[in-house]
Formats: sequence, C-alpha cells, structure tokens
Amino acid sequence: MTTVRIGPTGSATVGRLLREVGSDNGLSGSLSADADHWAPLMDRDMERHDVETVAWLLRNLGAASGLSASRQERARYWAEYLEGRM
Repeated sequence: MTTVRIGPTGSATVGRLLREVGSDNGLSGSLSADADHWAPLMDRDMERHDVETVAWLLRNLGAASGLSASRQERARYWAEYLEGRM
C-alpha cells in the first residue's frame, strides 16, 4: 500500500471541516454520515485509497446545495490539495 503524506496542518484542517460538515443539519444524511466517519480518521500520513475517498467526499461536499458557500469553497480547496498530494 502507498502512504500519502498530508501533514499535521492539512490533516487537522480537513478533520475540522469534516466535523463541521457532519454536524450541519442542512446536508443529506449520507454526506453527513460520511463526513462524521472520516473526520476522526484524518492523519498526517494516510493510505492512498483513503486519501482518494476523502478527496472524493470533499468534491461532493463542494457541490452540495445544503452546505454554505464558504464550506463548499473550503471543501473544494481541500479536495484539490489532497488530490495534489497523491
């Protein structure tokens, strides 16, 4: 398995965003549940397939109509960041 270095700042920021999103009542249940699932799993170094999954989740959050514009923008930014780390 390939490990991807996200770094302490990136992992903490993405984890925080996912926690915020997981508690957002305006979001669909599956996206909210996925965000809740991945938030505590964010780490400085992660398996590539896990990083791909989180990036995919962030891309979906970036297009989610039930999310505020600022959270959508942050989700898109961090999806791109994670994709660049792979």
